[in-house]
Amino acid sequence: MESIRRLFKRKSALEITSLQLPSTMSIITKLSKIKIILRKLDKSSSSHQNAILIGSHAARRYLSHFRDVNDQPHADWDLILSANLLLQWLAQHQKHIETITMIIPLLNELDLSVHCTLNDKRIFDFLIPRSSTSYSTFLLDHAKEWSNKMSSYVKNRCDIPGVIACSSLLLLLKRYMLYYHHQWNKTANDYRQLLEIEEHGCQFDLDLKQTFIKLFIDNNEILHGKRPANTDGFSFSIDAFSPYIRIKLNEQSTLTRNDFFLILSKDEQISFVCQLALASSSSDNDILIGLEKICTNTPLWLADFTIDNWLDIYNRKYEQNILLQLPSIQVVLENQRLFKELPELVMYNILSFITDTIDFHSLKLVCKNWYTILKQDSFWKELYLFRFSGGRKFSKCLQIRRWKLLYFWKLECDKLSSSDNGDDVLKLIDTTMQLRKMKANSVVQLWENLTKQNQSVEPLVLSQIQYILLNSYYYHLNECISKSPNQYTAKLIVIGLENSRSRTQMTITLLVGDYGSSRFEIHREQISINCNSNKIQTLTFDGPGLYGHGWGKYGFVRLSDNTCSLLSIKPNQINQNLPSGICISLLSLMVHPTRRERFIQYLTTSEDQCPEILCGDVYY
Repeated sequence: MESIRRLFKRKSALEITSLQLPSTMSIITKLSKIKIILRKLDKSSSSHQNAILIGSHAARRYLSHFRDVNDQPHADWDLILSANLLLQWLAQHQKHIETITMIIPLLNELDLSVHCTLNDKRIFDFLIPRSSTSYSTFLLDHAKEWSNKMSSYVKNRCDIPGVIACSSLLLLLKRYMLYYHHQWNKTANDYRQLLEIEEHGCQFDLDLKQTFIKLFIDNNEILHGKRPANTDGFSFSIDAFSPYIRIKLNEQSTLTRNDFFLILSKDEQISFVCQLALASSSSDNDILIGLEKICTNTPLWLADFTIDNWLDIYNRKYEQNILLQLPSIQVVLENQRLFKELPELVMYNILSFITDTIDFHSLKLVCKNWYTILKQDSFWKELYLFRFSGGRKFSKCLQIRRWKLLYFWKLECDKLSSSDNGDDVLKLIDTTMQLRKMKANSVVQLWENLTKQNQSVEPLVLSQIQYILLNSYYYHLNECISKSPNQYTAKLIVIGLENSRSRTQMTITLLVGDYGSSRFEIHREQISINCNSNKIQTLTFDGPGLYGHGWGKYGFVRLSDNTCSLLSIKPNQINQNLPSGICISLLSLMVHPTRRERFIQYLTTSEDQCPEILCGDVYY
């Protein structure tokens, strides 16, 4: 309905108008006089006595941050309902109507659309079915299968008795709009958010679903034109792809359906689509531009695959960017004998003087022989035993499987760690290994989950994040759960936060407990970060603090500065080289491993809880 209404945004609303549409829909009629609209609705009256709420207000039933209500305080109320029910609503609100417009397509297969603005700035878009073969009629006929009960708050705000579309229906409405250019970017962002709540959808019959999809596609093709043709193959530039994909495709610049599904594995298919999208997005690295071209211009089977694997393809862009930044080093070995003839004792003695773990990364590039040696875990075991045999040895040598990591941990953290317990050391090593298994795209994904929007990250920033994750170490972990609030402390050596050779001694303290008076008591988790490199820097925040809320007398209140500066692209006091949102997401993933998963969940849901705990006159 919105697509039709936008065609007349700049037109006069004084009289009946007939206009030509740029599609197969032919001619529509626009009415803007309330009496004529009422007569038209009276002729179209049907027996349905129910309404289905769709659009952003319905999505907020399952995802409260959907199209942030603070950014769109007067978001449209989108409803599918009968003409008879709309007549009742108009009779109740006629005195409060500021503007009203009805769009009447001359093709009977298409529904009536009424756009109405009230004096209190509420905006309504009504879709009124007038054909037994329209998808809106089908939905009203099966309202119980496609919806959930409308809350009393929503019912009072829209003043119409009805139900709310289930999340699966909302997802289908977005999914089958991705084949058309109309408002594509907004549809894609909505679709990505709705994928988060797919598991809460209704369980309906497969035949029912397929019938609805066919009716909805038929409606869209009348309004927006045909979907991409289901041709067997298409052409592209093979130069835009990685050498591995090019070899798999035999350097061919055409691809057929069978080649795609039979030659390429599922992981390779996702990489192919991601690289194709990035290659189509020119120089701004916006993958959505490329994905739009794939969904609207490539064969239908490829568009379907792209939409069905949306999140995997979207997330893969970060890995692609990192891989593109990794240097391809080709070394001509003119001295194959370098270090090769040295006795092992001499070699170990030389290496024992290297105390900077970053230097070992350079040693791998000395020659092929050294690269092979430094990849062997047995080498690091012998080096560890040689270097530390005269001093304090690790008491649980037989349980060590990663001697390289133990050796590096000793170099970086042994002087800082006060623990002599072998189990504690093993725990620190395992925790460090968990950190090293994280990917830079996980940090960016958390940033996007916190901001509820796509984030563009420079490849060099992604490489820096990956470098930090691969080289940092935990040297102390402590839990104090007998106190109130509970306290979880993690101490790390963060490598590469400021530059490639920087070492930042960092303490991350997480306080978990209940705050406030008995009436306004809430669960709160607060993180404090203390960095000691060139100078001491500190940063403290809790979940609501990320979203512009502060602790008031009776609970959290919205601060006068409603910008979420900690999640912005501007730097913060911890690091001046990274976007603050990236830095906050990275440090949040470095909290005590016992509490990490629940803390991340707390952060991502804190904004949803804020409206429930806010008090005073902030929202009134």
